[in-house]
Amino acid sequence: MSQIARKEREELNALSKDVFGTASRWQKLVDKGYTALLAVEEQEVVPAEKEGEEPTVRTIDVPVLSENGAKQYAVEYHTVDSIREFLVAQKTQLDAIRKQLKEQQEKALADKKAEEQAKELHRTLSGSAT
Repeated sequence: MSQIARKEREELNALSKDVFGTASRWQKLVDKGYTALLAVEEQEVVPAEKEGEEPTVRTIDVPVLSENGAKQYAVEYHTVDSIREFLVAQKTQLDAIRKQLKEQQEKALADKKAEEQAKELHRTLSGSAT
């Protein structure tokens, strides 16, 4: 990992800072790896909601269990290229979520403002009861 160019290291630091909140997290994923749950894909049949319809089949990940029933994990390592792809994908997802949250907040603020204006208009039009 020490053979990474400075520009590339700074790019990964910036991506890591945006995704994880800390610039050095990507280095730990490359150097030390991370534990990942071992799982196998299995087909699951979901009964139909209405009688007469066909049940649906979906693929699910089922954890691999040891002989005593404990879940099995494996240590996986990223390469510099794979960590870059991972960080870019995570940043894309986070940006989409942040955009959606911002739109929801702006809509809620606009709704609240419209409600307050309607209340004020109602107060103005109704006048005083005395």
